[in-house]
Amino acid sequence: MLSDVSMRSQDQGALLNHLIGKIPVVLAAAPELAGRCKKVPADFDGAPFILPSLPSQVCHQVQEALAQRGIRPNVVAEVQDVELARRLALAGHGIAPMNEYTVASSLPAGRLKVIAASRGFGIHESIYLITRKRRWPNPIADRLVKNFRALFTAKSGRVSPLL
Repeated sequence: MLSDVSMRSQDQGALLNHLIGKIPVVLAAAPELAGRCKKVPADFDGAPFILPSLPSQVCHQVQEALAQRGIRPNVVAEVQDVELARRLALAGHGIAPMNEYTVASSLPAGRLKVIAASRGFGIHESIYLITRKRRWPNPIADRLVKNFRALFTAKSGRVSPLL
């Protein structure tokens, strides 16, 4: 299974979490709202934000990054679904943290504008391949981990696979 969070099981050690890559997260908004954020991060103070709900790793990272800079956003929504956050951002309701792939593939094309790139905030989304623990290594799972890491590396030089 692919997931953006590692999983624990009731049966101690029954699941293995393979971290296969990290995708940079950017702050994006509709063009009109993005145009009002010329001084980053100062213009984020009081700006409408659409945040992922807890226990999202991205939610914690965004809140920490903003707090470190003394920024108090106006949180207008907390959502679990990335697609809902994307649609709210497209409709101009706020600034949303989304991974680079979501923004790049967002339709209609070009309607989401990146306000702050990940390198300025250091926010990323981890991707895990989760497998059941086996007595002997699973060659298919090993191959999948290697292929996913290669894919993440090929798609973007900023994606940092862990070996």
